[in-house]
Amino acid sequence: MIVCVCRAISDRDIQSAAAAGAERCADIFRCRDTEPQCGSCVGIIVDLLRESAQVRGTALACAR
Repeated sequence: MIVCVCRAISDRDIQSAAAAGAERCADIFRCRDTEPQCGSCVGIIVDLLRESAQVRGTALACAR
């Protein structure tokens, strides 16, 4: 599913970036070589990063 409509970032993109070591929203956008535009996706990105960290069994202190 598309999480960030402004930058066409999907949940799979976020999961892949998290698997590669992304821990913050900024890391997700950096992986895509872009920046957030409207910011409405940040909450969902944080939730997906936390979920990915739980699946990997790592702690994540992801600030919005």
